[in-house]
Formats: sequence, C-alpha cells, structure tokens
Amino acid sequence: MPTRPSDLREACQLIFGAWVIAAIVMLAIFSGIEDPLMSTNYRYGLLLLFAAFKVVYSLVRFFLLCMLWLGKSWSRWAMLVYLAITWIQFVHSFVAIPLSESVPLAVIAGPICVAIEAYACFLLFSGECAAWFSEVSNQKRAKSAA
Repeated sequence: MPTRPSDLREACQLIFGAWVIAAIVMLAIFSGIEDPLMSTNYRYGLLLLFAAFKVVYSLVRFFLLCMLWLGKSWSRWAMLVYLAITWIQFVHSFVAIPLSESVPLAVIAGPICVAIEAYACFLLFSGECAAWFSEVSNQKRAKSAA
C-alpha cells in the first residue's frame, strides 16, 4: 500500500479534535443543568440517554476514522454523510433554541467544530488524499483481477 499522505493524518486528527471539543462542551452543558423543576431521576435519566447516544455516535465516528486510515475509499463518503448529518443537527439546535437561552460555550464551539470538520472533509477529497485513495483502490482492483 502506498504511503499515507500527511493530509489524511491531518484530516483524521481534525475530525478527532472536533469530537473532543464537542464532548467537552456537552459535558460542560450537562454538568451545569440545575433546573429546579426537573427531578434528579429525570436529570440522570436524560444524562444516561445522552451518554448512550454519544457512545453510539462516537463508535460510528471512530469506525469511520479507522476505515479512512485503512484506505477504504467508501469511508470518505460515509464520513462526509455522517458529518453532514451532525451539521444539520447542529443547525437545527441553533435555530430551535433562542440565542438568549443557549449556552455561550456551545454557541462558540459549535461553529468552530463545524469549520474544523468541513476543512477535514476538504482535505479528504482533494489533492494528496484523493490521489492516494484512488491509487489504493486501483491496487486492490489489480490484485483481485490477478
């Protein structure tokens, strides 16, 4: 297999870094929920549900990162779709929650994460990465044809 391009390493690191930022923000948001009208059990149930969702969400992200690293060309498209879904969720939450009720940390970190992930997707589909994924695919086709 040809040498992995530095853009692939950078894209994977950026996608992981955006995940870390989002996880820290979510932890900060949930640790700060002190709604007097919300029962403790309900709050912990909500937190548990969110944690379960975040685990599944993270496993999908890490699986796709591993597939990117292994040179699976389909994983670029899958990562793009996956991230596009998260961007749509972000925009929906940004529109659904009035700015005055939003957590300032999320208002700042959200667009930063989206920008980081968008740049990572740009790296995955341009230049070195595009050529590398194409070369890896061609080598696999040549092996299966032989």
